[in-house]
Amino acid sequence: MGFLRRNNQIEDGFEVSYNIYEPTWIFLDWFNELWFSYEQLYHPNTFTDFDLGFQTRVQFKNYLTSWMNMHSSPVSSYDYYEPRVDGRYFRKPPAYNFNLGLSPDYRKAFVVDFRVGIWHSDEYNQTSYYGNISPRLRINDKLMFILRFGYDTDINSIGYVTDTLGSDQNSDIIFGKRDIQTWENVFDANYRFNNKSSLALRARHYWITVNYSEFYDLLEDGNLEHSDYHYNNDFGFNLFNIDMIYIWNFAPGSEINIVWKNAINTYEEPEMVNSIVQDIETDYFKNLNNILNAPAVNSFSIKLLYYLDYQYLRKKSPPGI
Repeated sequence: MGFLRRNNQIEDGFEVSYNIYEPTWIFLDWFNELWFSYEQLYHPNTFTDFDLGFQTRVQFKNYLTSWMNMHSSPVSSYDYYEPRVDGRYFRKPPAYNFNLGLSPDYRKAFVVDFRVGIWHSDEYNQTSYYGNISPRLRINDKLMFILRFGYDTDINSIGYVTDTLGSDQNSDIIFGKRDIQTWENVFDANYRFNNKSSLALRARHYWITVNYSEFYDLLEDGNLEHSDYHYNNDFGFNLFNIDMIYIWNFAPGSEINIVWKNAINTYEEPEMVNSIVQDIETDYFKNLNNILNAPAVNSFSIKLLYYLDYQYLRKKSPPGI
């Protein structure tokens, strides 16, 4: 079974790669790929997107790994999903994306991974900067800690806001220009008692804030024009989760999982206080304090997975069965 996020799509692509598998000069290995893809709707049979890109990943003899990815949509693409109304589409202007990263030798007790990138489109002056840094500390062969600090900022992002039935009985689809900030910080701790049992702890905080500056009407040709829509749609959303999992592999293919989960989520909108609009919280530590003091949901579960080998049982059965 699987999950299909978007249906009614056809994608054709081509890729060519040149790879070095044997150590040479300062490299242990080197992988390179050039690709392009062409996307369309299955029904109606119409063009939606064209992308091309290049990526390279190299591992040096000191086991430092570096990678770089460049991706471009050189022509306008047509998004039939963002408008949320059947048959309507949004014309997305050309854009490009570039990112790179480094990953050190994991045999060392302490290393730091990092990744940075940028996405840009000229027409609406859209730019996204994103990155994460992840220190890893291995105390010994049993205990390891990993931190991941991630931050994305989308400047002048364009997207769906709402739709209404207009006087002509057609849907008026409202889009907005907004600045989006996303924080995602994760702490992982893993302890292995032996080769059959382990304990894992994960704490994750996800925080997104969305602040709108302009609103548009989506036209029939997929372009935008300024709208007199004026409602405040800014919001902030938090998720804070703690998961603790104990795993015991008591037999081949068989295990017991004991799981504790703690979950908190909050949704914040601007509100009127004494005739003054109170904006959503933008200070990270004040926001973190607010969510840690919000109501939490706890759950506890036990799962038993036992592997039965039919061939083994068959051999143990009395003759004639």
